[in-house]
Amino acid sequence: MDRREHSQLRYLLLEREKELDALFQLASLYSQPSEDSASVLARTLRVLKHSMQDAEGIQIEISADGSTAAFPAGSSQAELYHAHRSYSSDKELRISVKCFCSSASVTQDEILDHEKRLIDSTADLLVHALQRQEIEEELRRKTQALEEQRKKLEEKNIALNEILSQIEQEKQKLLNHARTQISTFILPSLIRLKHNTGMNEEGRKQLEQLEQSLQDIFSGKDSRMLQLAEVLTPREIEISVLIRNGLSTKDISSFLHIAEATVERHRNTIRKKLNLRGSQKNLVSYLRSYD
Repeated sequence: MDRREHSQLRYLLLEREKELDALFQLASLYSQPSEDSASVLARTLRVLKHSMQDAEGIQIEISADGSTAAFPAGSSQAELYHAHRSYSSDKELRISVKCFCSSASVTQDEILDHEKRLIDSTADLLVHALQRQEIEEELRRKTQALEEQRKKLEEKNIALNEILSQIEQEKQKLLNHARTQISTFILPSLIRLKHNTGMNEEGRKQLEQLEQSLQDIFSGKDSRMLQLAEVLTPREIEISVLIRNGLSTKDISSFLHIAEATVERHRNTIRKKLNLRGSQKNLVSYLRSYD
């Protein structure tokens, strides 16, 4: 190999080294956290420009998503080569190499063939980077939207908890007021009536049941008995309360002025609805478990 061939080979190897270095820089650029598209295109232009053999005589131009950037700026002449890629369904990427002059070195095919491969490889890398940017931007937008929704929901939950707290406070005030009224005015009158010697036994039992029901308001028993309202009728609830309070079928019949057979029918229906038929469980004990 003579000196001229050796020099030409060395020159070509240096050019290939420049191209490989350019690909390494671009791959590193595209693997980093995404910058804005304009910054990515500008850095891509500079890397490509400096990797070309006749860097002074050419211009690199990149068009992506309707916008165009060129390095260096200015008017160029004929296009030497371009790479075109489609991405994100309706967007296009175009990398174009143009010459500023009619330099023979720029138009030699054997040199441009190497640079064509560099341009094509850059287009492949860049289009993936642009697609990733779009995905990341969409993810950021959705994440931000979800965060805003979370904050709004949190604010609504705080407001709802405040409303529920106020409702609970008002309910307790009403309950305390009702308890005060019952203990101050109603229960003393019932006690006096119950000890009235002129009252018959049936009337006294009715007063005792009324007194027991009023006292249950303080213990919360009635509120638990109301859970049975989902399966029992109001009449069955009434009879269940009397059964729980220890009244016999005869007592309930007298208290409600209904036949004993009617009371028994209600008892059987209550046991059936509470899944106690065929069971050894005592209805009185079962109902008192709601205390």
